[in-house]
Amino acid sequence: MTADRQFAGEPTDTLDVLERYLSPPRAAFYRALGDVPTPSGSDGVFIYHSDGRDLLDCRSAGGVFNLGHRNPRIRELVTDSLNSVDIGDWLLPSVDRGTAARAIAKVLPDPLELVTFGTSGGEAVDMACDLARRHTGRERIVGTDNAYHGQIGTAELLSQTGATSTRTVSPQIGVVPFGDIDAALNAVNDDVAAFVLEPIQAAAGLIIPAYEYLQAVRRRCNETGTVLVVDEVQTGLGRTGSMWAIDIFGVVPDVLVVGKGLSGGVYPISACIYTREIGRAISDTPFFRPSSFSGSELGCRVARSVVETVSDAKFLASVRECGGLLAHGLNELVKRRPTLFAASRGVGLMCALELANPDTRMSFVRNCWAKGLLVSPAPNHARAVLMMPPLIITTDQVDLLLTRLSEAAALTQG
Repeated sequence: MTADRQFAGEPTDTLDVLERYLSPPRAAFYRALGDVPTPSGSDGVFIYHSDGRDLLDCRSAGGVFNLGHRNPRIRELVTDSLNSVDIGDWLLPSVDRGTAARAIAKVLPDPLELVTFGTSGGEAVDMACDLARRHTGRERIVGTDNAYHGQIGTAELLSQTGATSTRTVSPQIGVVPFGDIDAALNAVNDDVAAFVLEPIQAAAGLIIPAYEYLQAVRRRCNETGTVLVVDEVQTGLGRTGSMWAIDIFGVVPDVLVVGKGLSGGVYPISACIYTREIGRAISDTPFFRPSSFSGSELGCRVARSVVETVSDAKFLASVRECGGLLAHGLNELVKRRPTLFAASRGVGLMCALELANPDTRMSFVRNCWAKGLLVSPAPNHARAVLMMPPLIITTDQVDLLLTRLSEAAALTQG
């Protein structure tokens, strides 16, 4: 037996521990940013500093915390469920897996009805591409520039993960400008297995395409027998004020991917939902993409509860109301400080502020943190800051968010 290793001068500071045992580059990144808050707890829309201050979460980890932090309903469900279930064994039949799949399919338009579970959005996007290739017998996948689909398999090849990074080049991957109808029509042909896109690009600074864009892509995919894959990992589950962003654009894909918020902020789970026609490609494969943790008993109970919560008409109405208040406040802030902000944009509780000068973005982000507001820079847009608070936010909390945002803006301009 190996005895516990002993180190001289064991670090106690959080960043020192991260540097010693986790990631020296990450620790250096945090130090360069300055006063980065170290969470000591969380509840609802708030994250608490170790020094007692609070941060109003305006990031939601990209949608993971759609239902807030440590949601009481989810906490009770998990606690009670642990009396009877655990992860479960993927080899065996599962009532929880089946009922979670049914709950998801029931809130999607026909003919989306078959579900394969994963543990992350990237894994589910990779599943979608695998399905498209099996269904069409083709290899080439086309995506859009400045997209983010995850960091695994084909999903990683389709992603641009930051302004200083480069997309991995593959002869089987094509990339076209997002929102450009002509580019999409030219790229999608009889050799393409799938066209993969986000209906609204978050990482690119919240880019909302014209209504006609997704319509044209859908028609072109029909003409060429190409599978249309829509990634709703960030836009889905009520984020836009509709259950799905595809509801806004009036388009039904062949495959839809959901993740992040499906976890309830507690148990990692994602889903790839597809038509029965697409499913025929794996009709002789009873265990498509088996995984020890995908579609766990516990995770599926959480996913079902999340879907039931966010699909409620009153819940979605609240998202639209709070989203309208936030959008109005952001527009007013841009008008008051035109030399600091160039624009605001958004739909539902998915918004962005665009800085007039990219050199001020990180100071504005740090000042937001200092004023008790957690925001994040858009990875693929040099001037944009994303605003995605939990969907449970109240109108009073939106007012608090806007107050702190205004204070951070004033601090940035001096």
